[in-house]
This record gives sequence, C-alpha cells and structure tokens, in this order.
Amino acid sequence: MSAEAPALAIPRQARADAIEAAAKLALNRTARHRQRMTGRSTSPMEGASLEFQDQRDYHPGDDFRHLNWRAFARTDRLLMKVFEAEVSPLTEVIFDRSASMFAPEGKARLTWALLLFMLEASRQEGARLRLWMADHRGLEAFDPRALGGEAATFAPAAGASGPQIDQPLHSGSLRILISDLLFGDSPAPLLSTLARNAGEAWVLVPQEPLPDLLDGQTTFDCRESGRQRVLRVDAAFRRSLQERYDRHLSDWQRSAQSHGTSLLRVSPALPFVEALRLDGLRSGFLRYRT
Repeated sequence: MSAEAPALAIPRQARADAIEAAAKLALNRTARHRQRMTGRSTSPMEGASLEFQDQRDYHPGDDFRHLNWRAFARTDRLLMKVFEAEVSPLTEVIFDRSASMFAPEGKARLTWALLLFMLEASRQEGARLRLWMADHRGLEAFDPRALGGEAATFAPAAGASGPQIDQPLHSGSLRILISDLLFGDSPAPLLSTLARNAGEAWVLVPQEPLPDLLDGQTTFDCRESGRQRVLRVDAAFRRSLQERYDRHLSDWQRSAQSHGTSLLRVSPALPFVEALRLDGLRSGFLRYRT
C-alpha cells in the first residue's frame, strides 16, 4: 500500500474479541476442502511415493500430465488424478476495504474483529495465509503483520461498485471474502470468481445495523459515493429500509448457494464471540477448538 495512506485505528476491543474467539473456535475445513488439497491433507501432485486417492474434473490451467487417461477412454471426460500428501493449508482472505466497512463505530469494530479473527485462527492452525485488500479496482496484496499494532495503514476506498478479484487465487485454497455487500453489483460475477477452483469459499458479512432515525426530513450521506440525499423518514420508511436490506442479503445468499459458496451473516447485536458461535457453528464454518 502507499506510504501516504492514512492510518486507521484498530479498536482494542476488536482485537480482544478476535483473540478470545480464536481461543474457543477454530476453522472447520470440510472433507470436501481437504480432498481438494489444502488442509494438512491432500494435494494434487504426481510422484511414485504418493498414494492415488481420488479424481476430480479437469479445470482450465491444470497440468495435463495428471490426467486420468484410462478414465477418459472409458467416459470421454477429462478427469484429474488426485494424490495424497501432507501439506500446510492455505487460507486466502479477501478484505473489502470500502468506506462503508468502517462506519458506524459498532460496525467498524465488528469488521476489524472478523478480519483479526481470521488471521489468528489461521495462525493457530498453522496455515499459510495470503491477505488481499479489495476494492472496485481489484486486489492488492497486504502483509498481515502490518495489522499487529494499533493502526493499519491503508486507505478506505470510495465508489459505488463492489470489490473485484483481478488476481489469480491459489487452486484449492480456502477463500474468505469479508464484505458488507453494500453495493449494487450483481452477486454472480464476484461469487463465480471466488469459487472457481477453490477448496472452499465463504463470504463473511458484518451486518449493517438499522440506523436510529427520527421522523421528519433527514439528510443521508452515502459512504460509498459520497453523495447526499434528503428523504422523509416515518415508520413506513424505516420498515421499507429494513425489508430492502434483508432482501438484498437474501439475494446474495441464494446466489452464493448456486455458486457452491457459503454466506455467513455476523450480527452486531450480540457480543462478537456469541455471534460467531451462534452462526459459525450452525453453518459449519467453525468448530469448537479441542
């Protein structure tokens, strides 16, 4: 990141919440993920000392030397041999650095806690980690060690478009997108790219609390576009605002399912550890640490 980027304060409570959560909860890498090579488990490699474990569909870019030619002759399908080897898992965290992620204060604390939890949980399981800062211009690699202090040096991104994945992600990696999804782009392109050749893909959503609005004329500041709008607030408006937000997230939830990706909403209404435990365990994203 640019050396001229402003320093964003990392709330102490967010760091404390992340450490407490990582002491109790661990990432639950599924059997499907382990089979695809990343969880101290299996890796598609070739070698006489490695045991043939399984096969999977060919993906563009795969090494033709690993094709199962006998299966191709029988089925006319391109299938890749999968061999078992012990490897350290790889987690790729894609962090949406849009301005809306850092306001209001409660949501900013939740956003930071999610990111720091992912870094700490990955560290505790001995995983390799790649952290990407994402915005409408694409991905930029970021050193996770730069988040060890009280502030992080990067600029929140303005703009109405969502994050773009313009860099190749590692085949078979566990991919975590942390984003509030507060943009109007169609979910399909981003989710399709996130899930492509992934061992497993998740979207973690720090939810937006409904603002405490009083009746009357109210000026709204759009944190993404920087524009202002004057709207009349009443009970019907508040209800409509909540319904539109819920419908927006439901659209993302359905699209995520259709792309083989899981979406986890994290509520700001509960203490962080409780919110993770409630939704993370139920969804299968997390497990109790043993």
